[in-house]
Amino acid sequence: MILLLTHSRDFYTIDGVEHHLHRMGAEYRRLNTDHFPAEFRLSVGPGGVVWLEAGDQQLDLTAARACWARRLWPGVVPPEAPLACAQQSRAFFLEAMGQLEEAFWINPLGAADAAESKLRQLALAERLGLRVPPTLVTSSPSEARAFAENFSEGVITKLLLPTVQSMEGHPDFAYTTKIEPEHWDQLEVIRWMPQIFQPCLRRRREFRVIVVGQDLYVGALRLDNPHLIDWRAAQEEDGLHWEVAQLSSGLQAKVHTMMSKLGLVYGAFDFLEVEADQEPYFLEVNQAGEWGWLERDLGLPIAERLAKALVEHR
Repeated sequence: MILLLTHSRDFYTIDGVEHHLHRMGAEYRRLNTDHFPAEFRLSVGPGGVVWLEAGDQQLDLTAARACWARRLWPGVVPPEAPLACAQQSRAFFLEAMGQLEEAFWINPLGAADAAESKLRQLALAERLGLRVPPTLVTSSPSEARAFAENFSEGVITKLLLPTVQSMEGHPDFAYTTKIEPEHWDQLEVIRWMPQIFQPCLRRRREFRVIVVGQDLYVGALRLDNPHLIDWRAAQEEDGLHWEVAQLSSGLQAKVHTMMSKLGLVYGAFDFLEVEADQEPYFLEVNQAGEWGWLERDLGLPIAERLAKALVEHR
């Protein structure tokens, strides 16, 4: 059995992988993690046997031989429940999944959790010879101001962790933002919410690189609007254009080495190209990053590749 871990609002990418698993004749189960603990129960018994109970049905999860940790969303507990309930439920869910040690994971849970660290990513990227922008991570407004004085083009800021886990728009979503003069008076907020600061680089192209095993799928982005910092905020008038691209063999090798060092099977890398004749800057790698538009708009067969990986390793 193949186990797909996602959430109830997931669509397109999960649908594509399910389509290919069905076409390959593979047995699989989709588990919406945000339905725990409200709609199903978990138990771990002697010998590490894990089973799921929903109504009068039981499913032995220990039978899973391959697992795709697409999205692990925390479930909702009743408002009248003690505050510790949500934390305890999430901890137990992750520990229960951790019992499936014989399964092949995309990605292994421990490696995925460790790979979320932006500081670890940047340090590793520098050691591997990737081009990394000068970076300050701080909770000190004075340090942020001093850092910004080094760059005539100004600086951008972004969060260490996403504040919203949603595939749809949300008013609390935080885009990468350029700090304008009027923003410096508001910078006291970083005392309570440390942020990443980097120089504002002139974008020529931006790359989203999807890695599945040894295969790379590369989309290159061009924007007509040179002032837009975060392409995810683009409107039609900003002129957003994606095209299929390739990385140099040297950069491909560094990407694969970084994946190996992080212990990941799947990763979504972001690079920023400033000069055509120089290696692009490494921005980050997301161990559960999105790729749906690359398949939809560019025809890159990422869903099929993920399905094949699950079936082959099963």
